[in-house]
Amino acid sequence: YYQRFVGSLRKFGYTEDIVLAVSPIEKQKKGVKEYLIETNVVAYGFDVDCQGTDNCKLKDDFLGYPDPRPHRTFANIRYALYEYWLRNYHETSYILILDFRDTFFQANPFAKFGSYIDRQKPVYDLQMYAENYDVKNIGICVFNSNWVKTCFGKEALVALKHQAVICSGSTLGSYPAIHHYVRTMLSSMDTVKCWLKGIESDQGYQNYLFYNGHFNTPLGNATLYHQGHGVVNTIGAMNGFR
Repeated sequence: YYQRFVGSLRKFGYTEDIVLAVSPIEKQKKGVKEYLIETNVVAYGFDVDCQGTDNCKLKDDFLGYPDPRPHRTFANIRYALYEYWLRNYHETSYILILDFRDTFFQANPFAKFGSYIDRQKPVYDLQMYAENYDVKNIGICVFNSNWVKTCFGKEALVALKHQAVICSGSTLGSYPAIHHYVRTMLSSMDTVKCWLKGIESDQGYQNYLFYNGHFNTPLGNATLYHQGHGVVNTIGAMNGFR
């Protein structure tokens, strides 16, 4: 996984930060630590306290203070990590949030935005990426329809059933946009608490919030790229099954 994700990105000349949440050093497989150092990855070793399967919270020594949120799924926990990491970046930064195990690169995804030092002022640019609409929309996908209906109700599903499925595993944006995105996701999670309804995924939140305009601001609106367009190509549904 590390070689596919990190190696393919470094291959195309990307020299800036790659930030990963990883297992503590004592739990890493042989060679992982050395590879992360060799490829100059910003790696955060973190651990969790759990009450059952996928019902966890960050250990106190990771944040430096007690995790303020209750036990929840890893899909929810990762947004607290994004919020934590964002403190290290600048308003002219661009950030690409990605799933790790099923991602590889064919180019530098930040090339179109120019050099960091050449960006004069922050902008609101939030980009999301849809799965293959020809074989899947929210209404016909048993997973996505359940996530939306169970979390937000039947009326929410009816309103979104013909919409494209937005993948929560790939979101790109400028610092102001990603900051708003992460805080909006966390606020919804803190309020709706889908994990208490048996929903482990974060994708229901992302689709509901996007299609109801919660990622739009006076500074700009979120943009949805359909599958095959934009810098991310989400191919998980291309076989017609998911």
